[in-house]
Amino acid sequence: AQLFQAEAHTLANLNHPHLTAVLDYFEPAGGWVLVMEYVPGDTLSALQRRLNGPFGEEQVVAWAIEICHVLEYLHQQNPPLVFRDLKPSNIMRTPDGRIMLIDFGIARTFKEDQRHDTVQLGTPGYAPPEQYGGQTEPRSDLYGLGATLFVLLTNERLTSGFSIPSVRTVSPWVSEALDRLIARLTALRPEERPQSARAARQELERIA
Repeated sequence: AQLFQAEAHTLANLNHPHLTAVLDYFEPAGGWVLVMEYVPGDTLSALQRRLNGPFGEEQVVAWAIEICHVLEYLHQQNPPLVFRDLKPSNIMRTPDGRIMLIDFGIARTFKEDQRHDTVQLGTPGYAPPEQYGGQTEPRSDLYGLGATLFVLLTNERLTSGFSIPSVRTVSPWVSEALDRLIARLTALRPEERPQSARAARQELERIA
């Protein structure tokens, strides 16, 4: 209960145009409840099912830059807040075209002196190796970003494991620069990924 209260309080204090706001939290019989802002629109996974194919590179890069802005904000909190479940079904596009991150149910603060997360959660295929038996850190969200970009650009499904192939093997029209960046984002070792969401955003802006 104390852990939930502390994390709910952290989430309630966040304020970013691309984050769903936590309006309240309370404890009814049987567990705690987060009350979150209603976000109209569709998830990127729902939009992709409707499209039944890959999105174009220009659109995906634009979305990725917006997502990086949100990750920068989260990772700049003290202590940093790691989203831990970045995937197309947790990203909404509102009717006015904005991108929103939803479902903060497993967000965790990063503790430098802690070697393991208290709870290992995430979505197979999108969660990096360190999310299974280690501690997630800000660069763990970059792995989820890279996996998300792969899916949006290929319309392939990720199930489990960490062997995300080159995007160009499925969608050869994707630029080599973006293909290389996604390979680095999904590197197995955090230190081989871009050093921050800001660094990843700057690379995406150069590609755009």
